[in-house]
Amino acid sequence: MKKSTKIWLGVLVAAGGWMGWQAKQSHDLKQITEVELKRIERKELKSVLSASGKIKPKTMVDVSAAVSGKVLDVFVREGDLVQKGQPLLRIDPKPFQTQVQQLEASIESARANIELQRAQLKQTESQLRRSEGLATDGLVTAEQLDREKTQVDVEKARLKSTEQEIPRLEASLAEAKHELTKVDVLSDIGGTVTALNIEAGEYAFVGAFNNPATVLLTVADLTVIEAEVEVDETEAIQAKAGQAAELEIDAHRQWVFHGTVTEVGHNPVTKLTGAEREGTSYLVKIVVEDLIPGVRPGLTCSARIQTDGRANALALPIQALTLRKPQSESAWRKDAPADSGAVARAAEPGEPPADPRGGAALAGSRASRRKNEEGKVEGVFVVRDGKAWFTPVAIGITGEKEFELLSGLSEGDEIVVGPFKSLRELKEGDKVRAAPKKDAGAGS
Repeated sequence: MKKSTKIWLGVLVAAGGWMGWQAKQSHDLKQITEVELKRIERKELKSVLSASGKIKPKTMVDVSAAVSGKVLDVFVREGDLVQKGQPLLRIDPKPFQTQVQQLEASIESARANIELQRAQLKQTESQLRRSEGLATDGLVTAEQLDREKTQVDVEKARLKSTEQEIPRLEASLAEAKHELTKVDVLSDIGGTVTALNIEAGEYAFVGAFNNPATVLLTVADLTVIEAEVEVDETEAIQAKAGQAAELEIDAHRQWVFHGTVTEVGHNPVTKLTGAEREGTSYLVKIVVEDLIPGVRPGLTCSARIQTDGRANALALPIQALTLRKPQSESAWRKDAPADSGAVARAAEPGEPPADPRGGAALAGSRASRRKNEEGKVEGVFVVRDGKAWFTPVAIGITGEKEFELLSGLSEGDEIVVGPFKSLRELKEGDKVRAAPKKDAGAGS
């Protein structure tokens, strides 16, 4: 064989080997999934529920007229500060004054009638005594004597009837005088006039069944403000009196106000949400502890209520949690590396992990509750020696970005947190490696 031929054969063999090595490397690379990794660490976690609603005074009174009539004077304007008992407006008193005068006159007339009845009774009694004297001499008949006795009884009855008219008239007079006092509408509380719906010259009508149309004005005590927010039924059971809350008011977006939950409603608020579907929520009242500049009833606000918290909890990123049907323990031990403590300690399929805070099993854990019909449980992929192993976990409270990790992993364990597509397609024992970190300034 010629020397040149041997050289070419050597080159071809070397090239083939290099291409085979490249193909193997390319095949191996395709078998490795690039993922985002993160280590389990301890953090302070706060479980928070969010809701929106309105700002309103804790004490607010809608003032309506107690008597109907023409409004003569309005003594306040919207925004004025008023004291308890201060006059707010005056209704024309003439009709009520006239009624008082008429009743007073009726009482005087009744008293005069009483005197007249007494005089008539006295006269008939005197006549009866004279007739009785004459009857002994036979000068008055028995029939006449009976008529005079009957007349005395009639006069007594008339007098008694007239005397009883006085208390009735006096009661009516007292009521009329009380109605007269109602023409001056007074403030029941000290506060600020937040709404004024009446002007001098208009007619005020007595309110019936809390009819909003009869509300003349509103007085609110703006020294104690509360937020009334609607919490969805899925979270309402977590809200309790005494919990801390943070409030953001649309009128003061740059500030955060603090408050405390004082009341959690038990009566559902139902409303149509779309396509005639009903949404149910519950009212939660939060007393605002900070001063709100320029506060007005009805300001829109959003609340973040802290329902629970952990000072030094193992934090599991929310995006790392996934559902899988775990293998049997024998399969785990066969494929998992010897030092994969968290994997070896994993619970059997469908069995809730042990609660590290006490108790044999976390019977009430979310891991137990959320197992679906296919036997899948919640867990995360732990990375050991370049491979991903699914590990069931038990979680506690939910923070803003992390769950509280109760069992299944240890501090410092490296887990897969994304991307979502890779995490969804990841299988038990797949080879993984950390994806290159994206340049924060790329694409800018």
